Amino acid sequence: MPHLVDRVKVAKEDKERETRGDAPRFAIPNKVVIDPSNSGQWETANDGTQIWRYRTKSPGCNSQNFGFTTYQMPKGGEMFIHDTKGRTSMTRSFTSKDNAPSGELWTPVIETCDATIEVNLDPKTNKEDLKLTLGYVNIGYRGFHTR
Repeated sequence: MPHLVDRVKVAKEDKERETRGDAPRFAIPNKVVIDPSNSGQWETANDGTQIWRYRTKSPGCNSQNFGFTTYQMPKGGEMFIHDTKGRTSMTRSFTSKDNAPSGELWTPVIETCDATIEVNLDPKTNKEDLKLTLGYVNIGYRGFHTR
């Protein structure tokens, strides 16, 4: 499902925020509930690696970042996010070392409007051991330090 920014509405809100002295923002959060059981697709590689992919598009954006409201990666698993078309922009790998007491994970900004979230699980890992819910797709509508 594409995520869009209503730039006219956002411009009005930004003017109001500026008048109040609020910090400038660069992205609009879009609340979602996406997990491997309800979205994306699973496949198994020749070596048995279990791969889940989910693609998110935000036409006309400047960037995206993602808020996982549930993140519990099993040992040996990894997740990364990349530009779907050319893999010219990619986040670092997220692993079980990123499991936090809060159970959440917020990714850095990736400069693409068409991203793929990919999880790779060891062949011996039970898919149900992956606890992953994408709760927010944040759509960047302007660059940093710009009005």
